[in-house]
Amino acid sequence: QAPLSLLRTEAGHSPAGVQRSPGGQQAPREPVQGRPSLDGELGFDVYPHGAPVQYFSQSMGGWIDALVVEFNATTQLFNLNVQPMAQPNKVRALPEGFDVQYHSTSSQQWIPTRVRGYNPRNQTYQLDCHPEAIPTRVRVPPVAQPS
Repeated sequence: QAPLSLLRTEAGHSPAGVQRSPGGQQAPREPVQGRPSLDGELGFDVYPHGAPVQYFSQSMGGWIDALVVEFNATTQLFNLNVQPMAQPNKVRALPEGFDVQYHSTSSQQWIPTRVRGYNPRNQTYQLDCHPEAIPTRVRVPPVAQPS
């Protein structure tokens, strides 16, 4: 799997990696406080290893793409590929309308699709092409390198 790029320049994303909604309006610039959880215990969503998520980076000034390496139940912190000790209120599922790729088992290739939601109960993404996509089969499209 290709590493996620912190800088996105496709439609819907600023060059600095700040998420923008499909309509071009900037997503909330601050981390969500007290996000409700459906797990009933921790008070926030826990994402599985390999799940594509977004992390609120103070230095980048907004939400950036990330991958979950692990969740430490003792410290209640996420280890992300972009931040080893991320507070849960600074980690979120990819937002609705976000352009992603899904690895199709039938075609054995990555196909473009869009996020319709995230289900914390079964830890799957709802995509245009699949109602319950395992997060390790979802990725942010790689950014084309200039030639």
